[in-house]
Amino acid sequence: MWVSTYLIDDGDEDEDPFRTCYLYDVHYFNKTFDYNKVRLDLPPEFAIVDISKNASMHIVSEHFIQTCNGLVTIVGMNADVIYLLNPASTQMRKLPRCNNRSFDILWLGFGFDPLSNDYNILKVVFAYLSPEDWAPENLVLEADLYSANNDCWKKVEVPQPLRGVRPAHYSKCVHAKTGMLYMEGNDEILSFNLHSEVFEVYPIHKDETLLKISNVFDFKGSLGMMFKDDVDEGSVVSLWTLDDNVSGNVYWTKKFNFEIGFNIDWIHLYLGDGQFVALNHELGVIFYDYIKKETKKFPLLTSFPGEIISIVKYTESLVSLGGFKPLNLSGG
Repeated sequence: MWVSTYLIDDGDEDEDPFRTCYLYDVHYFNKTFDYNKVRLDLPPEFAIVDISKNASMHIVSEHFIQTCNGLVTIVGMNADVIYLLNPASTQMRKLPRCNNRSFDILWLGFGFDPLSNDYNILKVVFAYLSPEDWAPENLVLEADLYSANNDCWKKVEVPQPLRGVRPAHYSKCVHAKTGMLYMEGNDEILSFNLHSEVFEVYPIHKDETLLKISNVFDFKGSLGMMFKDDVDEGSVVSLWTLDDNVSGNVYWTKKFNFEIGFNIDWIHLYLGDGQFVALNHELGVIFYDYIKKETKKFPLLTSFPGEIISIVKYTESLVSLGGFKPLNLSGG
């Protein structure tokens, strides 16, 4: 598991501040947590806003790091500057800028298309129908797709019925199935097929007795979300997945309940091997193994400098892309 944090350095009065990113490779072995730390001094393009002082930027900060097959995306403000890197081989590539009419980045997805043998980045933004009319109701979705093979961006058509979809608060884009990206809206899930380049929409599981306590995430190759039956202590936490049958019908399936003796406020992601990364406001970040019914506390929120902005599942690999250049990292 990787955790990324920002450490803000205000620099000299006459100079722009810069950001230092710390990446922590967290692992659990022999009943003990440990981690390797890597420091990455980000380029000047990232020194745009101090997230710790501007709460409105948190939705942007959630897009900071994503992983796929050992590759990592590092993203600047509004995804204008994107770096694709492999920390294991210490190589990186700066992506060309994506020119669009965006005023607000909504989703940034990173995934692999096995049919084209290509790594893709999907950028979905809000844009105005007309530059002369800035009314909020005229905001629509637009999308651009980056191909690592071609090292360029291209426009992707968002169907007219989907252009009015609005993102959920702190919504993320996840690579839950091979070749597929999923984005969470207020009332629906958008999917995007990296090979056919087609958007589709599915309803979010709705039950007035259930409270959503996660964004969408990958659970064993299916799209998962976590819910609990109320907001009180001792409420039941359950996992639901978005599945389809041979006829192509899509539906939500309840998988199981957590058997845990304290409140869970949020689920970050599923790591695999039965382990979820969760948050309790009093205990901090915890690991819960739903198979062994074991809970492990890791003092994540107080151990690292700066502000935690991403928690992602990371698998080391030596994948290399054309145009990669050496990356200078320091630390473990």
